[in-house]
Amino acid sequence: MAAILVALIQASVCWQLPRLLAAVPARRSGLYNLLVGFVLAALFASFLLEVATIAQLWIWAVYSHLAICGGLSWLAIGSGTLVIAACQRYQSDFRYGHATGHENWFVAAGALCWVVGQVLVVILL
Repeated sequence: MAAILVALIQASVCWQLPRLLAAVPARRSGLYNLLVGFVLAALFASFLLEVATIAQLWIWAVYSHLAICGGLSWLAIGSGTLVIAACQRYQSDFRYGHATGHENWFVAAGALCWVVGQVLVVILL
């Protein structure tokens, strides 16, 4: 039952992906693009980590660092999407955005920050 719920939530997040990458004035903001990269990397990691966790639970019936990282990816998806939605809803003055012309670089940097954070979580646990 939990696997069905997880699959439904992931499908709903994937359904909203075009809205994350929509051409809104907030796309000029570097922080906005970092958060988009963060959420995209967390979404991709949640797919992989949850499948690995389910397979590991079937084999050994213990939780590991993969399960912790999978849970953290869900937390990152939820909180990051909340901030992104707020940036899109309450459009501040993004005239002087630092990401103008380099949006994809900021998205890649956000994804890299997520990967580095996950590696640090595994190392520190």
